[in-house]
Amino acid sequence: MSESKVVVSDNSGKVYGIGDFQGTYRGLSPTCESPIAFGEIEVIVTDELIKIRHATGLKIDEAEISVLGLLPISKDELRFIFRYKSEYANKSIGFYAKDIKYIFLLDPVDEDFELLIVGNEMVDTIGPTILYGPEQNSIHEKAVRTLNQEYVDKYPNGCFPTLKAGGKMP
Repeated sequence: MSESKVVVSDNSGKVYGIGDFQGTYRGLSPTCESPIAFGEIEVIVTDELIKIRHATGLKIDEAEISVLGLLPISKDELRFIFRYKSEYANKSIGFYAKDIKYIFLLDPVDEDFELLIVGNEMVDTIGPTILYGPEQNSIHEKAVRTLNQEYVDKYPNGCFPTLKAGGKMP
């Protein structure tokens, strides 16, 4: 379990700390600086911090959050986030800091996300920030390929801002 003192439990009573979700998560996050309104995001979770890098279309935004500032998200809050209709609320646990929520899906199936980030109201209006876990890299790569193929006529070199390209389109 994590070095962080903050723990949450799932429906069976199993307890998790942020350290239980260590690894590198990659996915898609909204940005108004990209022609397709999304850019690549990477979140690295350790026992000590959450490090975020986001390709906005113009640059890479970076942030670090200490796990010592994390608080647990209640099951009622998860049900609200998932609009009371989704089974995801029952299969997730989460933490928050500074109004940003980090929601981890326990045992993702097929192409389910493994990490959902919500709480930035402006960004949330554009779309969700979804990330795939360390064992899901091929799903992330498939999503990027699909986006680039969708817009190949207008952006022959790719339309998706990436970290590798310095936060810009390839």
